[in-house]
Amino acid sequence: MGMGLEDLASYVESMLTEMAREKVGLLLGVSSEIQSMENKLRFLKDYFADADRRVIADESVRDWVAQLKQIMYGATDIIDLCQHEAMERGPSATRVVRRFTPLLFCIRNPSVAHDIGSRIKALNQRLDAIMERSAAFNFLSRRDMDHGGEVHTSHPYNFKTSGELDRSDVVGEKIEEATEALVAEIIKTRNEVNNDIAVVAIVGVCGIGKTTLAQKVFNDEAIQGEFDKKIWLSINKHFNKADLLRTAITQAGGDSCPTNDEMDMLVDILADALAGKKVLLVMDDVWYPTAWECVLKKPFFNAAARGSRVLITTRREDVARRMRAQHPCHRVDKLGPEDAWSLMKKQIMGNNTHETELDELKDIGLQIIANCGGLPLAIKVMGGVLSVRHVQRPDWMRVLNDFIPSCELPEVINHSVYLSYEDLAPCLKQCFLHYSLLPTNAVFYENDIVGMWISEGFIHGNSHDYWRDSEDLGSEYYRELILRNLIEPDARYTSQLVCNMNDVVRSFAQSICRDEALVAHNGDMYGYLSSRKFYQLSLESKELESDMLVWSLVQEQTSLRTLVSIGQIKLKPGDSLMAFPSPRTLHIESTNAAVLVESLCQLKHLRYLSVAHTDVSSLPENINTMKFLQHINLQGCESFEKLPDSIIKLEQLRYLNLNDTGINVIPRGFCILTNLSKLYGFPAYMDGNWCSLEELWPLSRLKEIELKGLDNVAAGLFAESASLYQMRLSYLKLECSTRVGGGGLVIEGRSVFQDEENQRIEAVFDELHPPQRLSTLVIQGYFGLQLPVWMRTEDRLECLVVLTMEDLACCTQLPCCLSQLPYLEVLKIQRAPAISCVGPEFLGVSEHHDQTAIMFPRLHELVFSGMVKWEEWVWEKQLNAMPALEELLVDNCKLRSFPPGLAFRARALRRLVVTAAQNLNSLDSFASVVELDVYFSPTLTSIANLHQLQKLTIIFCPKLEKLIGVPAIRRLVLEDYDMETLPRYLQDVGNLSLLQLDCSLELLTSIAMGQPGPEWKKYSHVKHVEAYAHDGDNQREWYVLYTKDPYKFETNINQRSSKLAAVGKGEDKLIGKEAEQLLGIDSSSDSAVFFTTTVSEDNSELVGIENPCQSIIKLLTHGDEEELKMVSICGTGGLGKTTVAHAVYRKIANEFKYNFFVDMPRNLDIKVIIGTICAEVGCPRPKFEECGVQQLVDRLKIFFEGKRYLIVFDGLWTTSVWDQILPALKDNRHGSRIIITTRNVSIAEHVGGLYRLPLLSCDDSNMLFFRRTLFGSKDDCPSQFRELSEKMLSRCGQLPLAITVITDLLPKDRVLEEWQKVCDSIERGNGMENIRRVLKHSYDDLPPDLQRCLLCLSIFPEGYEIG
Repeated sequence: MGMGLEDLASYVESMLTEMAREKVGLLLGVSSEIQSMENKLRFLKDYFADADRRVIADESVRDWVAQLKQIMYGATDIIDLCQHEAMERGPSATRVVRRFTPLLFCIRNPSVAHDIGSRIKALNQRLDAIMERSAAFNFLSRRDMDHGGEVHTSHPYNFKTSGELDRSDVVGEKIEEATEALVAEIIKTRNEVNNDIAVVAIVGVCGIGKTTLAQKVFNDEAIQGEFDKKIWLSINKHFNKADLLRTAITQAGGDSCPTNDEMDMLVDILADALAGKKVLLVMDDVWYPTAWECVLKKPFFNAAARGSRVLITTRREDVARRMRAQHPCHRVDKLGPEDAWSLMKKQIMGNNTHETELDELKDIGLQIIANCGGLPLAIKVMGGVLSVRHVQRPDWMRVLNDFIPSCELPEVINHSVYLSYEDLAPCLKQCFLHYSLLPTNAVFYENDIVGMWISEGFIHGNSHDYWRDSEDLGSEYYRELILRNLIEPDARYTSQLVCNMNDVVRSFAQSICRDEALVAHNGDMYGYLSSRKFYQLSLESKELESDMLVWSLVQEQTSLRTLVSIGQIKLKPGDSLMAFPSPRTLHIESTNAAVLVESLCQLKHLRYLSVAHTDVSSLPENINTMKFLQHINLQGCESFEKLPDSIIKLEQLRYLNLNDTGINVIPRGFCILTNLSKLYGFPAYMDGNWCSLEELWPLSRLKEIELKGLDNVAAGLFAESASLYQMRLSYLKLECSTRVGGGGLVIEGRSVFQDEENQRIEAVFDELHPPQRLSTLVIQGYFGLQLPVWMRTEDRLECLVVLTMEDLACCTQLPCCLSQLPYLEVLKIQRAPAISCVGPEFLGVSEHHDQTAIMFPRLHELVFSGMVKWEEWVWEKQLNAMPALEELLVDNCKLRSFPPGLAFRARALRRLVVTAAQNLNSLDSFASVVELDVYFSPTLTSIANLHQLQKLTIIFCPKLEKLIGVPAIRRLVLEDYDMETLPRYLQDVGNLSLLQLDCSLELLTSIAMGQPGPEWKKYSHVKHVEAYAHDGDNQREWYVLYTKDPYKFETNINQRSSKLAAVGKGEDKLIGKEAEQLLGIDSSSDSAVFFTTTVSEDNSELVGIENPCQSIIKLLTHGDEEELKMVSICGTGGLGKTTVAHAVYRKIANEFKYNFFVDMPRNLDIKVIIGTICAEVGCPRPKFEECGVQQLVDRLKIFFEGKRYLIVFDGLWTTSVWDQILPALKDNRHGSRIIITTRNVSIAEHVGGLYRLPLLSCDDSNMLFFRRTLFGSKDDCPSQFRELSEKMLSRCGQLPLAITVITDLLPKDRVLEEWQKVCDSIERGNGMENIRRVLKHSYDDLPPDLQRCLLCLSIFPEGYEIG
């Protein structure tokens, strides 16, 4: 893929022109060669557009383009070499010359000049061959294509759609809900919309079902009676204006159309046909606004009656905006697995195929569906493929296997995506293709992606506009891909910082660049590395050794320009980066990259470097030799403590991310990095009378900056030296060390602030006032009594769009001036424990308040989270505020009621989320709310008068009794595992399309009784019911599925008794991969979390654990029985901590209602840990992707109130993990118990209840060893075998794991020679991999200095006493 052919040629051509202007060719003796190359490229450029079209399907053209690119890549390497040589001579040389004059400096070095001249000649000779081959392809010139020449393309189709609905395309409740919402929007009275003829837009990626949804609306009964005329126009990309008008005239019942293309006449005829009529016009597949603006708008606005509507479908949100469609546009969701399966079955089922036969192959069908990315078009096509195959497992498996490894998609899908691709500008095409190469299981932020695009040469900043640089242009490209629905924002991240690409779109893009790029995951296609050469590699591997990336294979890729590697790498001594002469991008994440970084400076062409979340602890001291380096990302490198001093010599550096590292100091002279545009994690610290903030003021190009450790700054005078107000910042984060803990309260021991501390931090922040143009501000950990003065002044933040304030330990009042910010769209206040009332001052009410002013005029998202003492919100109806508010989240507070002004004034409010509102009694009269989520509100009794409400989620609101005045509700999600019977209010909800219920097994059993059961009357009127109950680790093990019409009732509750019987007989034990699949666990990953509530009771091989068990149980039962008690079992790896913890767990688990055992992986995801605990104990929680760690902790804390539990956390590696989990557990006084195991004494002491697990005694070691041999005991072991056994046993160091591993190696027969071989191999260290792996975790956890100390101690002879 690499650089686009046209852009790459233009870049090389411009360089050659510059060389000729500077007479470089003459000095090199190759002036004619340079001129010749320039002429050839200029000639070939005229045919690149046609070549680009044909490269997708024509193998020979693809090969020709690949060879041409190879030549141009070689030319760019020569240019880089020249520039690097010039920069090596010092900055003074490059400041006084124009763009290309650095070549002149190379000429002074005869060897370099000769090398450059020779390479130019060689490239020119290869270009001659390319020219000769081009004649055979008969490429069309750009002029021929513009004048209608025959275009060679693999996609000749021009699809036309109609308003006729194919019912087989319609599946699931989502499309029904979307249809109802759109119909309601379309038939609104004119008083409810801003203009007489309104435009409504359906937006989504190609193939997602926009047309089907529009057809469903077009044929809806309510639409039929509302409009006098309906017109359906299939626009397509290359529409003909006259044909469009003729079709509209025909459908409008107009007079016969003239045969000529006289536009004015056609427009008049259409206007006559529409005159005085209320019309619905559907414009399907709109690519550009011109079809509306230049063709149809005039007759519609001039002739159609008021209340007429235009419904458009488009892939591009910017088209909807330019057509002034109502906001927000309707976005089509992907199909869920069940709906997708229903759609696929519709395509397959025929006279000879029964549904039961297909359901037997559902597991394979769902895998095929997963590869379709949730796109109905792709699913229908694959259903068509399956319809001509036998309904047999081997046939379906062949389809699945054929579909996965190849990038080739069915033609109709390729065409659909190709239209979007073809419409992109050349620069956008290459950015789009590059995005498709990124690993799907890693998170790439906008900064990462734009940085890669810049480093690859896809983006060139505007040299005439100082402030509109490459980053700005890259962000525009990124947004453009979003607007075109080629990438989709991830809802878990704000401001579209993270996106995903649909699998079908990704497959198409990868098929285009398959000759230049390799995308491989978990060992797949690694064989290609040794057989082919690539320019781009995107590799992803897991922890399993068989899946690891073998670095020696990568080193064979000598043409590499981009390497993205996620996961573990298998390295051997001598491996390095030296094999790659010309990479521009290096992105290595979550792996052992420290060894590779040692050779980093060999990559002279490198622009982009990211080693985020790796073990890298330093960069080379001579990093200043990497003259082109622009982007450095060190985020998450926790052991990285010091930047090399020479980093300040990287003149091209534009991006530096130090977040989540150990860096607390920066080199003096940092201020000379004047090209820096984005700087994150910059540490504020003092060194005598010098403050690091002084280094910032010369960095005039900074647009985004994050400052941390501001509580270290001694006085406001030092903060003033940063001069932030003089910069052109758009994003600013100001951070202090947090004083607020996980529970939302000030951390114990930090709750008392001295007045001078408050005053000092206030003075520091007062001097850090940002420029007026700032658009995003984040304040975290601020502990002043009042917010900075510039936040209390009206005109200081007049351009602010997003404001987030977190951990405000001491602020008792929110500033009044926020309400007057004209552009503020998002406001988030998270964890402000001192605020008890949000009063009228928040809305700007004062003595001089202008009663006609609108407060928060553009605010559309408001979050109040973790304000644990907040009880009152004052807002009267007469105060006009928040007219644009669309989403409100209130979380973890004591708010008694919502203010009347909110319901009365916030009439755009569509989504309301209320969680952990401890004192809230009712939710009433939110007239515009469409979606309501209510979680963990124990006092809530009533939800009433929400007339537009369509989706309602209720989780653990036990006192809710009334649900009235919700006529539009269609979907209800109800989750409560303590609920004994279905709530009576279900009977009052008449139009419910879907009830989704997660409840106790007892209640589900009652529901499963159906019509004779006690719950039938409460849910029988609902169109669809999905009810589930969890069993152990499977949250939805048991189910009831009910459909009203046509009647269908399914349940597996009747299987429960047989399963319980099987468990009783020991027939239902899950082992190996079967258990992993059921639990949703990937054992090959370090981040896998293993849970169990039943531990094996086979003690036949447990030795020496009785005394430790008794000691631990004694610690757990000593003292106050109601107190929460914790015991920390501590010992080295392989000592048996887990075994002892299991034994204790077995002995006491039955005394607790909730008990579970958690295996804590070293590289864990804390959100996954806490989320899985919630699922394990049946704690209700929001959708996992929509909630944060703190929300999960809050839910778990509420759930555990009043409950007695036993939890074992096995293998705790860090105190930070424990500190995040503890707030959910520590306030419990119901006799709960916690056991942790750890190798680290400091962790055990931090948790409390330290118990040091001793080594096995000699007798117990002997007993365990011989019990596991074929002899059974030491006494029954023959003397010659006993001697070998004692020799092997001495190597085990009284560690149970070592004994277990060694005895597993022993043969099961009495052959002394075989036993001798095992003994000898153990002496050589063979067969001990499992022990080494366990001990390596302890070694890896040591700081580098301690690792060296440990290795030093290991060289002493065995038995030597070290003092």
